Amino acid sequence: MEEPHVHTSNVPEGLRPQELALLEKHRALWSGHVGSIKATEHRIELKPGFKPVRLNPDRMGPRTRQLIEAQVGRMLKLEIIEPSQSEWASPVVLNPNPEGSPRFCIDYRQLNERTVRDSYPLPRMDDFLDSLGDTQFFSTLDYNARYRKIPIAEEDKPKTAFTCHCGTYQSTRLPFGLSNAPATVQRAIDMILSGVKWQNSLVYFDDLIIFSAAARRRPTSAGLTADGQAARRRPTSAGLKAVG
Repeated sequence: MEEPHVHTSNVPEGLRPQELALLEKHRALWSGHVGSIKATEHRIELKPGFKPVRLNPDRMGPRTRQLIEAQVGRMLKLEIIEPSQSEWASPVVLNPNPEGSPRFCIDYRQLNERTVRDSYPLPRMDDFLDSLGDTQFFSTLDYNARYRKIPIAEEDKPKTAFTCHCGTYQSTRLPFGLSNAPATVQRAIDMILSGVKWQNSLVYFDDLIIFSAAARRRPTSAGLTADGQAARRRPTSAGLKAVG
């Protein structure tokens, strides 16, 4: 079982046992499973008059093909993609991560041009700051694989199809690159945290902050959030910071 990356340097020493006990209580959250968010699913509505677009895979060298094959195998094992016979097909590209390692991406530009935009409002940062008030203590958590937890609507899976030298596959979970993916993620997390958002927690895409004015209240608030979402997310980093 993978252990979470926990930052405790800013946690007052007297509060560390409570923080570590809370993480231990919910250690199943970082079991390594992708998990599933059932609050919503991703849908792809097409603009009127557009037909499926099927593009050929890009030419790639042996090393790149090897990397793509490994990624496809991993995603098949996780059951976040499946073989496809779709009329749609977008090419695979490898883009570098900030640290330089290759990132598996799908070029969905043609699909995105044909997709009706989701108007779900994204949160305003100034509203977040205003809601914190006299808050002094914060815990921050990062959602793991937040896109891959959201299912694709069954009728829309063929639209997510991608092609490479390994074959053609389609997503069963939300992939990166779709134009409305951020709105779907924000909607899902807002629905999950509807009972505690703005009261003791705020979320912006995959970043969650749990806050309170008093240190003794914060573990209870964090426990409330974790209890409600134990089967839906896993925290990969956490820290408690006193301000002031």
